Amino acid sequence: NVLITGGLGFIGSNLSRRLKELLAHVSIFDIAKGDDICDVRKVKSVVKSQPDIIYHLAGFSGSKESNENVEKSFNINAFATVNLFELVLKYSPQTKIILSNSRLEYGKPRYLPVDEKHPTLPNSAYGLSKLIAAQIALIYHKVNGLNVTIFRTSNVYGSHQSSKFTGY
Repeated sequence: NVLITGGLGFIGSNLSRRLKELLAHVSIFDIAKGDDICDVRKVKSVVKSQPDIIYHLAGFSGSKESNENVEKSFNINAFATVNLFELVLKYSPQTKIILSNSRLEYGKPRYLPVDEKHPTLPNSAYGLSKLIAAQIALIYHKVNGLNVTIFRTSNVYGSHQSSKFTGY
């Protein structure tokens, strides 16, 4: 059983297609379906279903947009992630969380290739909000044993890039 937050976005829709091919039971939580990642009651209801894996892809992206809407960027990318972690610890502590993050946590590259030892110096509210989410994930793992993996993407492209997925 897999839950994908942001499951109708570009990465989420491709992921859900592939997981379905692998015969996974996929549930999608997405703003396009009226599911707001900041709505703790709605998030609680899907976490209480105790998914085996949560791919946490929901987010507010774009450097320009986040700089124009800093509070929204932090509410969606950082604070909603904290709420998700708290709900998983309380209602489904065996759930594995896979957190989607961004190369923008590192800011302008000081060297290439950018690796995990690269300094984190984000230059947008988006990059900073994603860095905070990653650091929160590490703390929840160390302090509470939350089973979390972080992956960072850069310039993602592929099939169905310009279309909105309509769901299963």
